Amino acid sequence: MQDAIATWLRIYDSRVILPNPLKVSALMNEFIDWLIAEKDIDPVNLAGEAHYRLVKIHPFISGNGRTARLLINLLLMIHGYPPAIIRKNDAVAYINALEKAHMGGDAEGYQRLIAKAADRSLDIYLKACAGESSMGDIDSDHLLKIGELAKMVEATVPTIRHWTREGLLDIAQITESGYQLYESAMVDRCRKIGELKEKRMTLHEIKRYLNETI
Repeated sequence: MQDAIATWLRIYDSRVILPNPLKVSALMNEFIDWLIAEKDIDPVNLAGEAHYRLVKIHPFISGNGRTARLLINLLLMIHGYPPAIIRKNDAVAYINALEKAHMGGDAEGYQRLIAKAADRSLDIYLKACAGESSMGDIDSDHLLKIGELAKMVEATVPTIRHWTREGLLDIAQITESGYQLYESAMVDRCRKIGELKEKRMTLHEIKRYLNETI
């Protein structure tokens, strides 16, 4: 029984500790009360926050993420928005941002990703209504290839890869060809990592620092 509960309390390959299954019923009641209460919050932030809260409770053995993404779109459509799709190329950035928020880090990256997904869907919808084609529109936001990022911060590509594996850098997208793309914000992040390394901080210490301050 203890082993079963221990397995339930963790997500595979994640550091996030889930609530005790015995508390799920009460947590879901609290979540529903929050969901139906009057809130001074715009629909996109409401949908993103609802997704975040449901995934954090993790009430099901499987399918929690899919259920939460359906909830996002239900709430958006109730408020007159088109569904927001988390693209396959955004999957890594989505999971990393969500885990960072659940570990007590800054939730801005997660909120920005949800907002961009909603904004992208709305643009497609409005262009379709106007008879315009959205084919070929890529929401890259000046995303950088790993080599470009390395050159900008005067680091090697293996160094950038290592920092990414260690969770110090966030991947914005992975292309169909397998290229990792980074937002321009990672330039400043790399420079900060370099400054902290000069202070002889270990990567573990740097990661903890970034989680607490960024």
